[in-house]
Amino acid sequence: MYGRDRWCWGDEYSRSTGSHSVHDALTTFEETKPLLHGERVAYGNLVQLSLEKHFEEIQVLLKLYGTLKLPRSLKELGFKAPSEKLVHQIAAETVTPEKAIHLLPFKVTEPAVAEAISRLEEITDKYKTSVTINN
Repeated sequence: MYGRDRWCWGDEYSRSTGSHSVHDALTTFEETKPLLHGERVAYGNLVQLSLEKHFEEIQVLLKLYGTLKLPRSLKELGFKAPSEKLVHQIAAETVTPEKAIHLLPFKVTEPAVAEAISRLEEITDKYKTSVTINN
């Protein structure tokens, strides 16, 4: 997304591997069937950034996604009552052995992805609250 002087979502082999692995995991849930490929990948971008701890970049995308009406949270993906169990189900499906997320330049585990999703949900909730208060 940015040049080499900033961050690049891993290296040339892993810029969006996490994003597409999250996409693939989300397709296994009925709630996300109505969504377009790009909408699921968009959420995957946020999860990958959370996994990589690029929190400033998440803030930039949250604003952009709000403008473009792209999903920023599990609720916006169509899950009525997201739970810890759901987060772990998504994370487990995201890290199955054949998923490209394993091309990232660090070891990716189900607990790490679950933590990244949970952290993203917290960041998104805080962002939405701040936008609502400031408007």
